[in-house]
Amino acid sequence: NEAESIMAAPRRTDRSYTSFVLRVSRPQVGVSDHTSERDLDDWTGWDAEIENDGTVAELRERVARWAAAEGLA
Repeated sequence: NEAESIMAAPRRTDRSYTSFVLRVSRPQVGVSDHTSERDLDDWTGWDAEIENDGTVAELRERVARWAAAEGLA
């Protein structure tokens, strides 16, 4: 899958060029049964899982906090 391709890319230790795979879920919104929405349900290789249960600004803040905790911001 695409996520595994991203994870397989070389990761530089100086973090100047690094890729991450984040799963963003929005529990209040139903998810379709389309394969693009379900294929990664059982995949466990996420760098982080972020719940999007608020505003766009709150989601941005959660991503920023994650990035800061990882030393990326």
